[in-house]
This record gives sequence, C-alpha cells and structure tokens, in this order.
Amino acid sequence: RHEAGIAVPPGDPAALLVAADRLLDDAAERTRLGRNAREYAMTAFEIGGIADRFETVIAAAAGADRGTGLAPESPRN
Repeated sequence: RHEAGIAVPPGDPAALLVAADRLLDDAAERTRLGRNAREYAMTAFEIGGIADRFETVIAAAAGADRGTGLAPESPRN
C-alpha cells in the first residue's frame, strides 16, 4: 500500500501545522502523495468493485448464496 497522505493525531493543531508546512515546502512530496491518493481512489472506488462488495454484503445479510444470487431454502416445519 502506498502512502497517500500525512496522518496527524486528532486535536493536535501543532502536528497539523508541521504536516502542512512539510507539504508547502516539498512540491515533490505533494505530487507523490497526490498521485498515490488518486491511484488509491481510482482502484478502491471503481464501480465494479463497489458493486461486487455491495452484493456480497447484501447476500450475506440475506443469507443468500452469492454464486446463484438466490436465498437458501428455508427448512419447513
């Protein structure tokens, strides 16, 4: 996995300032992080992949067999 940003602790404005200054001072780092972030977004949020993950979640919630898309038969009482 490629680095696509700079993590700073929540509620730490000093750390945020250091991270922002780092990016302001380093054009190559901004470019590298921007490219990595775009690559991640294009891969992670590609519509086919999202649809497949959504289908898997819905099928699991419904107790369906993803291979057929049909819910398994319920036992009869």
